Amino acid sequence: MEGAGEVPVTIKMRCGWDDTSPVYCEVGQIAERSGAKAVTLHARSRAKGFSGKADWSAIKELKEAVRITVIGNGDAQTPEDVKKMIEETGCDGVMIGRAALGNPFIFSQIATYLLTGECQTEPSEADKISMARLHARLMAEQFGEERGAIMMRRYLGWYVKGFPGATDLRPQLFSVNTVSDIDRVFAVYSERVLQVDPNNVQ
Repeated sequence: MEGAGEVPVTIKMRCGWDDTSPVYCEVGQIAERSGAKAVTLHARSRAKGFSGKADWSAIKELKEAVRITVIGNGDAQTPEDVKKMIEETGCDGVMIGRAALGNPFIFSQIATYLLTGECQTEPSEADKISMARLHARLMAEQFGEERGAIMMRRYLGWYVKGFPGATDLRPQLFSVNTVSDIDRVFAVYSERVLQVDPNNVQ
């Protein structure tokens, strides 16, 4: 197909099926020879799932084994973690996974920290509610009102992690069927628990 070769292809992999058979350098080199432009390594084996500590030394070894872009992944939970991974491994970038669930603020926090060394103030509950509502509206635009709201349920639980009264709030959010339901639940919560005028929470 004309122009197909211009589309960059990247891959993401783990260190291997288990800790006894690491194959990340070999697979990375195969990917490079095959024309891949970048490879992301989650520095755990498949068998470990998300347990244990990610082995960042594997990311460093992969970076030294290939010439293409290497993106590190695994246990980068904070801006400080991201900087440390880059410094320890020499990777070209860092992929954020679970740390972004309910916390899309992390990307601006990382950018600010890497550029200035300063840590941004943590967003307030009202800020997180505003972002969750925006996220819900975007989901509805992409997938339709009902499907988007239902898909959003799992993310809403992450957004309200650590909120006062979260134990009572989560079941309400997990039962929403529309974006209007989400807005209503957050409006009542803002007024009763946060004592914030819900009309001021955009």
